[in-house]
Amino acid sequence: MGQSKLLAWALATELRALRDETGLSLARAGALLERSSESVRKWETGENAPDSLSIDGIARRYKQSDDYRRYLLALRRERDSLNFFSRHVFEPRILFLAEQRYPLMRKFEPMYIPGVLQIKEYHYSDITRDDRVARDRVATVWSLIEDRQKVLFNRSDLRVEIVIGQAALQFMEGHACRDDQIERLREAVDRGWSIQVMPTPNGLMKSGFDLYLSEREQRGPYAPSFAYYEAPDTSEYVEEPSRVENYEALFDTVQRLSKPLEEYLC
Repeated sequence: MGQSKLLAWALATELRALRDETGLSLARAGALLERSSESVRKWETGENAPDSLSIDGIARRYKQSDDYRRYLLALRRERDSLNFFSRHVFEPRILFLAEQRYPLMRKFEPMYIPGVLQIKEYHYSDITRDDRVARDRVATVWSLIEDRQKVLFNRSDLRVEIVIGQAALQFMEGHACRDDQIERLREAVDRGWSIQVMPTPNGLMKSGFDLYLSEREQRGPYAPSFAYYEAPDTSEYVEEPSRVENYEALFDTVQRLSKPLEEYLC
């Protein structure tokens, strides 16, 4: 089974970001971590990866939390297999990295407004409530959504294509948050995002997914195109090219069957 290019990219990108945050040169970072500057450079380009003891040292010397250390360890541990399954239920940090750097994001969500378009009142409403999810986790997810929205809304070089199911809009009927949530969707369209609505019922409306499509030619650690989906108790990052192509074909299909937001609302 091949190595995960996505997790190798994510680990390398996280390590480079840590050094950038401290303002250290390669030489000073190497001295701090008791490694050569060449070793640090290879970690940050994805040519090599630190072992678990080195990651413990990196997290400690860069003063990172235990949760972040475990995240880095998971990237290191899982990078030798394709298709990362997260047991954190919703592991957004790889998505957050992609949303900062990838040029094209495509999202299909048949039942709900995607998180990157949600307003706070919608997120906390009974529309999205799931009794299996603890309230403190709902609050944590909202904080992460806000961080993602800030990044996405400030990027002028990102192309965004979103298809939502008609049910997502129907579920809001009679709710106090409806008008403000619709206004948020319109603001995204004004920003240049493509938002379309797919009529229901339709056999393709079973579950949503995201696509993050990368540049063909890249510099630095290689960032592959990938698909992402989540379920109540797990999530999966898919990077096998054939499976990603299948998700792309499915998205093209639902996009063809959909109407632009304003055309639907009229």
